[in-house]
Amino acid sequence: MEILMFETEFKNIAHQEQLRCDPKYRYFYDIRKEKTIDHQNIKYPLIPLKRIIKFNKTKNLKKGLLDDEYILIELEDIEPGTGEIIRERVVTEIGSDKTVFGDSDILISKLMPQMGHMVLNNPSKKYIGTTELLGFKIINKNVYKKYLLYILLAVRHSFEYLTSGKTHPRMQVSDLLRIKIPLPPKIIQEQLVSEIEKIEEKITTEKQKIIPLQDVIDDVFIKYGVKCEKFKKGEFEVFTTNALSIGKQKFLRCGAQYRAFWDVHGGLLFNGKTKYPIVKLGSLMRLHKAKTLKKGILDKEYILIELEDIEQRTGKILNMERIVTEIGSDKTYFGDADLITTKLRPYLGYTILNIPELELIGTTELLPFKVNKDKVYPEYLKYVLLSHEYLEKSQFLMYGKEHPRIHPLDLLNIKIPIPPKDIQKRIISEIQKQEEINDKAKQKLNDYRNQINNLIFEYLTNAGGV
Repeated sequence: MEILMFETEFKNIAHQEQLRCDPKYRYFYDIRKEKTIDHQNIKYPLIPLKRIIKFNKTKNLKKGLLDDEYILIELEDIEPGTGEIIRERVVTEIGSDKTVFGDSDILISKLMPQMGHMVLNNPSKKYIGTTELLGFKIINKNVYKKYLLYILLAVRHSFEYLTSGKTHPRMQVSDLLRIKIPLPPKIIQEQLVSEIEKIEEKITTEKQKIIPLQDVIDDVFIKYGVKCEKFKKGEFEVFTTNALSIGKQKFLRCGAQYRAFWDVHGGLLFNGKTKYPIVKLGSLMRLHKAKTLKKGILDKEYILIELEDIEQRTGKILNMERIVTEIGSDKTYFGDADLITTKLRPYLGYTILNIPELELIGTTELLPFKVNKDKVYPEYLKYVLLSHEYLEKSQFLMYGKEHPRIHPLDLLNIKIPIPPKDIQKRIISEIQKQEEINDKAKQKLNDYRNQINNLIFEYLTNAGGV
């Protein structure tokens, strides 16, 4: 967000329910006048969202067993900025309270709303989800549902002015409903959506060129004998264990999935035969003794990497432009670590290679490791930790329902095949070739998304552009 200088008055603070005087909040209300698009050539009236949608009060489901099957969507199941749900899970039990979205028309995240976690609801699918997602009903008959989604996605970066909280910034419903968006006649909205859908068709075609990294890893690992069969989701198992087995781990846990991983599968990440020696991850890498930076003013500039700056399941850093000299919570300095992976929700695939020369720091949920490079390439371990098997089986080792984590000792006790380094190099090379193809396709997708935004502003303004 750019640096701004302006003047306001104390009496303005009383105009909102939240008596906030922070600069970005006051700028949005006192200077921008609640407008999401600050452009003099807007052709259509700017209407507050409270005249378009209302908060849809639906019931919450308490954690535990459910009385029926529901489809669960969490924030990470929504592709940021696209309005698409990328993963659905049928559940009959939940580990924390969830919201029933019912007959809501649109779902909008109050947590980091500028990321664009918003989708149209489908009441027939019985969606439930995190309490960070809020359901709204459209109350204005002159609003086309898809137009509302596209315009909110286009202006979502303005929502950052309204968030509060440094670690988990959220937006209040009352603030959301005060913002103003352009509202053309419904026929114009439908024409715009029709043009956008033509671009969406190109997006769908381009997406077909992208092979998920986990599938690429699967094929290459089989080709070079790291594993012998395609990944299959775990099936129901019946087994027995005893106190002696429980005592073999430092953590005396007796959960069924945890015990199955160690007692039935012997801590092996990949099922079946392999032609290579099996070793513990702990013999290939060790937890790096990283420095913790306390919140406050820093001694120099660092590049801050949060979880939202890492693309799930790909090992890509999306944003390295957050240069900070002050932090609002403790951060980890990665220093000369080789490999970084998350302990929070490891199944999301936040694993990256460190770039020591860039002075990266990040959330304490990210664990830095030093790799024994005489035995293994960091890239090989990165792909192991991004494999289907790790993303699936790491869930067996998690503890905590609200914020499930994997302990570093459990991670380092996982056993994997270790090919000779020349084979590792060939594996890395083949996976990287497909990654390059994927990256080119993703760049085209970004171009198409930019075309959509440009099209929206051309429709809304006389001159076009933002």
